[in-house]
Amino acid sequence: MVYGRRLDGDSLDFMHSGMLWRDGLVLQDRHTGSLWSQTSGEAIEGPLTGKRLERLPAEVTLWNDWSTRHPDTLVLASDKARRKLLLRLYPRSDAMLGMLGTKNPDPRLAGKELIAGFESGDDRVAVVLKRKAVPQEARLVVDGRPIVLRHAGGDGPTRAWLSTGEPEWEPLDPLPARVMYWFVWSALYPESRIVRAEEVAPR
Repeated sequence: MVYGRRLDGDSLDFMHSGMLWRDGLVLQDRHTGSLWSQTSGEAIEGPLTGKRLERLPAEVTLWNDWSTRHPDTLVLASDKARRKLLLRLYPRSDAMLGMLGTKNPDPRLAGKELIAGFESGDDRVAVVLKRKAVPQEARLVVDGRPIVLRHAGGDGPTRAWLSTGEPEWEPLDPLPARVMYWFVWSALYPESRIVRAEEVAPR
């Protein structure tokens, strides 16, 4: 998830608060001390409670693909050994939900089912992404807006666009696609509609 840091004409600076809320990271802005949900982009405590940051389209993709297209990318250093261990263990264990042992709030899907979430107005939709390394596509309407989502499969990128709708469903403007585990999304947006991405021929 990527958000713009401008709010009501001001630019906010954020830092990690060291806290979790509904198994999502919590950020804190240095100006007001308000706490922000990384999952929703909404201030959940402090003077700016209820305010929302603008969601920005972003891309989750493989480093090889990204670095080929953007060879001058600045890379931040990290604890590689610890990160590799966490990346190996956590996704492979369906029993491990969250850092503190959260229960799946909605049994319609397995807790670690990977979804792309959309919400607008009172409409919430979770698109189930298959983990198979095959291209996938979903066509959906969220709050009256036709949307096309395309997932390259496996660890490839997931992208979404506003579309022309039926019958062609041609992509128009890019949209943010929030990719996360079902247990995190369903805790924040209960009773979401569920749509499943379908396998498609490579483009």
